[in-house]
Amino acid sequence: MHVTMLSEQAYEVNGLNIQHILSRKFCVFDLEATGIQAETERIIQIGAVLMVKDGLIPGKTFNTYVKPAKPIPPEIETLTGIYNGDVQHAPGLGEVYGSFLDFAEGTILVTHAGYEFDLPLLQRECARQGLAAPANPCIDTKALFTYLHPEVENIISTDFLLNYYRLESKGIQRHDALGDSLLIGQIFMEMLKELEARNMEHLEITSPVHVKRFQLPPLKKRPHTSPSHEHFPALTRQQRSLFLGMIVLFLLTTSLTGMVDMMTFRLRWNGHLSGNGNPALLVVFILIPLYIALLILTGRSFRQIPGCAKYEAV
Repeated sequence: MHVTMLSEQAYEVNGLNIQHILSRKFCVFDLEATGIQAETERIIQIGAVLMVKDGLIPGKTFNTYVKPAKPIPPEIETLTGIYNGDVQHAPGLGEVYGSFLDFAEGTILVTHAGYEFDLPLLQRECARQGLAAPANPCIDTKALFTYLHPEVENIISTDFLLNYYRLESKGIQRHDALGDSLLIGQIFMEMLKELEARNMEHLEITSPVHVKRFQLPPLKKRPHTSPSHEHFPALTRQQRSLFLGMIVLFLLTTSLTGMVDMMTFRLRWNGHLSGNGNPALLVVFILIPLYIALLILTGRSFRQIPGCAKYEAV
């Protein structure tokens, strides 16, 4: 198979040959990275699922964060929901790459926009670390759809394909490697149905297919923060869940206090109002220092993140 980048707007693919495609097993995968330039960015997450023509293989998923050799920019953190704190202690690519190859062994790789991003990104990362690039054949759903529907002039994005095949993405996390792999798997299953309907037992692209490259709008940057805010950068997913749980617990306790106050805070005793205290207030006073302690611990855990001193060049 040959992929030729013609310009910033298009590429050509030719020579893809997969025999008996409807009876093969597939590894649908996606990569998240520190940016959108395959030449310079680093992988931060690998997600994959196994499937056959009839659908996903239950329980066969692969998902891992990868510690990159450069920090994740704030705009990428916002886009993907993956923060520097999430990958700070993650394994390096060399530690998880072998497991990914084992997971995908004997399969046809499937990805979306992979010919222009995921494969070049993975190949460059492998070259930097002296790892062998995957030898599996690879299908890009963009190129396959363009091959099946040359009359469509749109840029073939994931959202376009979801709308075209009337698929739902509700409940699946976008810009997450595993979540996107699940969506790509649904899309690819629809394409396999098209191949079967056309009695195409083999996938043979013997003449160049012209594919439009994806065009992303400029990523939204976060406002600049002052040095006084550097101790409180973006939280990890676990910290955000804990933080939210504390807030909900605090609000519930406060609500309970109000209810108890209305019902039992003051009792009549010999015609006078007693000053009996509300036990729920004790819980509130306990939660306040815990809430403050959470903020302090969160700040301490991220103090080294802005400079990313723990990231090593590869």
